[in-house]
Amino acid sequence: MAAKQGNLDLLIMILIPIFIGLGFTALTIWSVMQIRERENTFSTATGIVTALKRSPHFGDQSKAAYVTFTDQRGQQHTFLTRSRTNPSRYAIGQVLTVLYDPASQTNDLNATIDTFSESWMDPIASGLAAGAFLVGGTGFLIVAWPQLTQASRKRKRRVLKQP
Repeated sequence: MAAKQGNLDLLIMILIPIFIGLGFTALTIWSVMQIRERENTFSTATGIVTALKRSPHFGDQSKAAYVTFTDQRGQQHTFLTRSRTNPSRYAIGQVLTVLYDPASQTNDLNATIDTFSESWMDPIASGLAAGAFLVGGTGFLIVAWPQLTQASRKRKRRVLKQP
């Protein structure tokens, strides 16, 4: 009975990274679907970096950019970029292409800068994490498989020996 409990504990420990990897896989798929929808439905506009905002964390010198753009109705909007870098990726006065949702009711119109890093870094990171957890969990499962199946093979032999 103790061996059976030990095998169950081992199996649960092995399945945890696999389930975490599956969760990251679902997050990656969702992120890619959101980006594809954004590319198909969002409008483009020209924006200008109007200011840089330092990170609120002590000692962190990274900066995000405030970008101002005018939507198709002629209304001006300003939003803060999601990513921060040190040194800043953007300079005040820099002209950028902006993607925004014209149907949005929020003040910033769900806007983002139309760059690879702003769009695709989140799904790339979650995809890499998914791969790492899935490969690691599968590797653990392969290594532990003989121990996990050992108890069931012994039980089958005993059953075969009985008349």
